[in-house]
Amino acid sequence: MRNYGLTRAKPGTYEGLYLITSDIVATRAELLSREVDVSEPFHFGPKGRTPGLHPERADELPPEEVGPFMCAGVTVYNALRNSGARGGHVVAVLGIGGLGHFGVQYARRMGFVTVALGRGTDMQRLAEKLGAHHYFDTNSGDTVAKLQKLGRARIILATAPNAKAISALVEGLSPDGNLLIPAAPDEPLIIPMMPLIAGRRSVAGWYSGTAKDSQDLWNSAGQVMCIQWLKNIRSLR
Repeated sequence: MRNYGLTRAKPGTYEGLYLITSDIVATRAELLSREVDVSEPFHFGPKGRTPGLHPERADELPPEEVGPFMCAGVTVYNALRNSGARGGHVVAVLGIGGLGHFGVQYARRMGFVTVALGRGTDMQRLAEKLGAHHYFDTNSGDTVAKLQKLGRARIILATAPNAKAISALVEGLSPDGNLLIPAAPDEPLIIPMMPLIAGRRSVAGWYSGTAKDSQDLWNSAGQVMCIQWLKNIRSLR
């Protein structure tokens, strides 16, 4: 009986030309961070090579649990995958709320050095559990100086709709960096022009996506991330 690519071998072992891993998405992120050119996940089914993870890799998930991935999830997934950032770049996520907790997970799994930015220390544990390499409390110390110490951020994903907090981060961007805003604050941004001009930095918005984008998300990482996200949230309760 053909099993279409599933194996019982232990993670970390080799089988033919295949590396056995318990988390294909995390493994892909690690390879990307080492500048290895790898494809999106796929599996072999009855119709041959098929995008996405094998159905047996995902548990049964109720629609209400999957729903956030098709809204907030696809918004930040699309923003990051079209941002121009590459594995090893520093990506900072401002706000660990509805959009931000997805942003941290995607940034980590895409192979970025992931920095979570939040007010206070209450969200630090969750941010680190979601995959953040660093957590900076914006209420304590100079956040821009901390980003500069890391080499500056290629992307700052501003998911907290706070105009003052967003505006203050521009100088934490690297040359050619992008301040990416998927959540609109009520107040206008006040951003100095010289840091933008001198560093070729930019500010851009991002909307959600299409049905095809949602399918791309689910095929590439959504199934595994949904399961892991639920485990992380439930473990904190």
